[in-house]
Amino acid sequence: MRQAEARILASGFKLDEIEYMAGEKDWVYGVKYQERLLRMGEQVPIGATLTLLVGGGEDWVPDTLDVDEEEPEEPVEKTVPRKNPSTDESWF
Repeated sequence: MRQAEARILASGFKLDEIEYMAGEKDWVYGVKYQERLLRMGEQVPIGATLTLLVGGGEDWVPDTLDVDEEEPEEPVEKTVPRKNPSTDESWF
């Protein structure tokens, strides 16, 4: 989580409050922009405010049980793509 925060801030973006979810503690599962989960390679304006989706650990219990039944949240990919040394390391 700290590494993701540092990289986002160094790239010229701002961070909103962290959004916790079920998963490994401090593991970043995604990044949101304007309440929408970003996909790999998607672009957002420099200076945009982003939200990290971070695992709260095994003991984590959500603050509220509000679930938006109309629009299901997009699933987060569980696989990590292999890095190609010739590709750009940019997240955005």
